[in-house]
Amino acid sequence: MLWGSMKETVPSIESFMQQYHMQCPMAYTRLVQVGLPATIEHRKRPGEGSGGGARAVAETVQHFITAMDSLKLNLVAVDQICPILSDLMGSMSKIGSLPPDFAPKGKVKAWYSKLYSQPASYELAEDEVRQLLFDLESSYNEFISTIR
Repeated sequence: MLWGSMKETVPSIESFMQQYHMQCPMAYTRLVQVGLPATIEHRKRPGEGSGGGARAVAETVQHFITAMDSLKLNLVAVDQICPILSDLMGSMSKIGSLPPDFAPKGKVKAWYSKLYSQPASYELAEDEVRQLLFDLESSYNEFISTIR
């Protein structure tokens, strides 16, 4: 009924978008072709579980293991460790079910901040490597027990 009364003013969605200079191709696709809003189209699927998505959990596990293995392989310079810790922080932040004050997030962020303030060529001393490795392993174990 509304469409019939507005047909002369707004002949089509495309002309309306063109008239008002709307540059939103994804919204147009969702409205006209898919017919679903993005919140429905991209919602969690039943198989993703309550851990915030299987993909985000898998990425986080991958980054934890990469960080620990890197230290064990003696990659201890700031420019080698910071990108790995940054990836780990990013993947943990994608998991919505983790509490905001989740201790492993705080530990990784603290180490990242500490290392980021150092020059790129700075290498961790043996005791710093040992402590970082301990913090990563304990954080990994806490993460695993939390997502179960």
